[in-house]
Amino acid sequence: MNSPNLLKIAYAANLFILIPVCFNMFSATRMLQVFDGKVPNSDGIRLLVASLWSAILVGSAVGLVWPEAMSLILPIQIFYKSTWLITFVIPKLSNGQRADIPMGISIVFALIVISYPVIYWLAR
Repeated sequence: MNSPNLLKIAYAANLFILIPVCFNMFSATRMLQVFDGKVPNSDGIRLLVASLWSAILVGSAVGLVWPEAMSLILPIQIFYKSTWLITFVIPKLSNGQRADIPMGISIVFALIVISYPVIYWLAR
């Protein structure tokens, strides 16, 4: 890697975003805040997502010390967040259902999908 320290920017952003989000995801009531009250709770799916995001959180913490070892966290995030935006957000926007979209998380996902490929590419 040419500039593995660039990866630390993404890892730090992940920590900043995910510490409060992961805390909220382990509670059915607080999970609603994460999704602006627009995604109903389902314990199985909520805990699956909480587990995924917790793994990214821990991997990002490790990445601050060993940036290259955790570099694949970024493409994984780019892929699953792009998939969610394409399969959930864009169809709702296309169908005039903007009110059904959790805008906070959608904006964060879009910013990550736009910025992390640049960080990943420059780090390599």
